Amino acid sequence: MKIFLDRQSAKPLYLQIRDRISSLIKSGALQSGDRLPSIRSLAQSLQVNKLTIIEAYTAQYKKMVCAYTQAHTTTNFLCSLLHKLDCNRFQ
Repeated sequence: MKIFLDRQSAKPLYLQIRDRISSLIKSGALQSGDRLPSIRSLAQSLQVNKLTIIEAYTAQYKKMVCAYTQAHTTTNFLCSLLHKLDCNRFQ
């Protein structure tokens, strides 16, 4: 998954990451059941703090684009397609 960050932008890095994940889902590049990269690996590849990735994934979850499950000792995020979510029941 390619994510490019504009470090000069006024938009926070976590929102840039969240928006890129959203666009990958909308375009079909990420499908239902696909796993997002682990927090540690994405943080290393983007050269950001792990907390930035946690914020991005949390923001993504709050947008109801991703559902999370607990697997072993780490949290894995499983992407769901936007049209399959009933966002109204979470408001």
